Amino acid sequence: MPTQIMNRRTGHKEPSHVDTLIAEHPAIHPLSSPTDNTGNATPASSKRELAFTVLHFVLKPVYFLLFVLMHIGNELLISLRSLKTILRMWFLAHKYPISPPIVRLLRDDLEGKLAKKPTHLAVVLPVMHGDEDTWQDRVAELAQWSIATGIKCLSIMRTDAITTENLAHLQARMDFTFAEFFEADNVIPVALARTLSPTADDFEETPSQIKKRIHHGRQFDLDVVILNERDGHERVASSVQALGVASLEKKVSSSQIDTSYIDSILSAELSEPELLIVFKDQLDLSSYSPWHLRLTEIYHEPDQYFVPQYTMYLEALFCYSKCDRRFGK
Repeated sequence: MPTQIMNRRTGHKEPSHVDTLIAEHPAIHPLSSPTDNTGNATPASSKRELAFTVLHFVLKPVYFLLFVLMHIGNELLISLRSLKTILRMWFLAHKYPISPPIVRLLRDDLEGKLAKKPTHLAVVLPVMHGDEDTWQDRVAELAQWSIATGIKCLSIMRTDAITTENLAHLQARMDFTFAEFFEADNVIPVALARTLSPTADDFEETPSQIKKRIHHGRQFDLDVVILNERDGHERVASSVQALGVASLEKKVSSSQIDTSYIDSILSAELSEPELLIVFKDQLDLSSYSPWHLRLTEIYHEPDQYFVPQYTMYLEALFCYSKCDRRFGK
């Protein structure tokens, strides 16, 4: 605390030399206050407050106008998107009607209209809300349309692995619906549902031997492969393990192991699809094996709540027919 000296004559306390130095030091001077000693605002502070008040009064309607314009723009974008969806639904409903008689004439409708058709069609079709029956109905429909289109392989990616019991139910459902769908034909086609089997120890199998092993020698018109999100990881792990065992047993030499050789092992039971249809609201491939999608054409419809599955199927085929695959050229 600064000391004060008592004046003997007057009896008043006078500031000491230390107090005088502190008072005169420029770094210790108090900052200028917007008010004077009487508590009244200075003219400079009054002008600043008046300027801020006027600026706030002028900019407030500007901010309100910007907010209104942004709100109107957002509403216009939502309205235009809804109008686009409605018009597209009206157009697609007339272009691809869904009445049963026309569905049964699918092959005649597509005859001569597709420049090319996929041999292997891949589909991302998750089980919605655990409803296995609805999912199997949709798979059976896709199998019907695939056979009518001339597709030889249909691979379907779901989230979880299908059980053996549900796979048997799916096979029975496809057999029943095929008998009804192709009732007018002389021969009812056959579709076989399966999952990926463990990697074989024999890496010298021919394609015909692989086909006989995975289908147990049965004849079929459509190969339906049910995949799940873990198949890709497990396939790589089992292939590497089997390849390591074969190398230790001198069944495979190190000179044979290259990119093309590993690719042939990973693709032994499932070829690369030419077309992939994503039946989900978001464009998500659901861990579909990346080595199978290097040159695959992907089709996704963002407004799937309004577009029927049959319409998306035909639209995807026409998009694939028009696509130009340059293979990097």
